[in-house]
Formats: sequence, C-alpha cells, structure tokens
Amino acid sequence: APVLDLYGIPDKTVIGDRSMGRDPESIAEFGKYYVRGARKAGIIPVIKHFPGHGSSTVDSHVDLPVIDMEEQELQQRDFKPFREVIESGVDVVMTAHVIFRKIDPDYPGTLSKKILRGILRDQFGFQGVIISDGLSMGAISNNYEITDTLRLLFKAGVDLILVHSKYDIVDLKKRVIVLYEQGEITEEEIDEGVERILRLKLKSGLIPR
Repeated sequence: APVLDLYGIPDKTVIGDRSMGRDPESIAEFGKYYVRGARKAGIIPVIKHFPGHGSSTVDSHVDLPVIDMEEQELQQRDFKPFREVIESGVDVVMTAHVIFRKIDPDYPGTLSKKILRGILRDQFGFQGVIISDGLSMGAISNNYEITDTLRLLFKAGVDLILVHSKYDIVDLKKRVIVLYEQGEITEEEIDEGVERILRLKLKSGLIPR
C-alpha cells in the first residue's frame, strides 16, 4: 500500500473500495500523505499496481485483464497518481498483471519491458525497487509458463519477485540459475536488482552501513 489505482469503472471495477477515488489528483495527494505517514511509522510504503488496475473489469487473481485505452488517456488518468507520487519520492513500486494493448499488446505490466523500463524507469525516472504482484495469480500462472515468466521478469527489470503457495522457492532458484547458464538472463540484469534492494535496505536501516 498505498493503492493508487483509479476507481475507473463504477459498479464494474475489480479494485472497488481499495481505490481512493476517481480523481487522479486526489489519489496522488492521498498517496503522498500515505507515503509520508508510513515512513514516519517505520514502514516502507509500496505504491501499486503500476501502471494502474482501476480501468479493468477483470480480476487479475483469476484471469488476465486487457485495457484498450490510448497511452495519452492513460497518462492523464491511470498513470498520473503514480507519476506524481514517484516525483515526490517513493522507494518501491508494485506492478500490475494487466495488458495495456496500445502500449504492449504481448505482455502485462509485470512482464513488460516497454512499461517497466520504458515508462516507469525512463519516462518517470523511478530508480527504486520494482516488486511484482503475486506470480500465483491467474493472470500470470494461467497464461505464462513459469520459466519464461522468470526470464521476462528479469528482462523487464523487476527486482523483487512475489511468490507464495503455488511455487517452490528452491525450484524457482534452480530455474533462474539455468536461465543464467543458458544466457537467457545476464549477470548485469541480476546485479542491478540486487544493488537496488541493498540500497533500499541501507536507506531503511535494515542492514548496517
């Protein structure tokens, strides 16, 4: 938290009362206050679900949502709270398992290099930690094979991978090693995630300087 998704489609949105409203400016302001309050309480805030789940009518826990809006409209609506809170300062962003067809017709935000590196990193200038939403959710697990999912996560620039229940951590680690040995992911792609996580831990006082 905080959730920065718009309450985009009344009576149909799956975000529901997790959203802080329909107005991007108001959500951004609430998000900034939430981030400051969480930090004062010693909590690392995580804004989610980038680049926005509020205009979807499909629950990504069950299946893969697709949004057909033009990027210009998304920039003015769904993306805006994220951009403004990032500009004010935040350390962690969680991804959305949502396909934005006009930006990347092939992959959801979580697996999209165009969205995470192209928009989040390059356009918005975010240099903090990117964490995926849960890989066991239907949007990912029902549509993408797990080894290919891991490869795409590294290529897209995800630093922390959220895994629970469905997958065995030791097995996933072995798959990552095989991907590295086969040249499917690089040492640089691994190291950049490790460095961001270590910087966050240092900043948050979780490891000694």
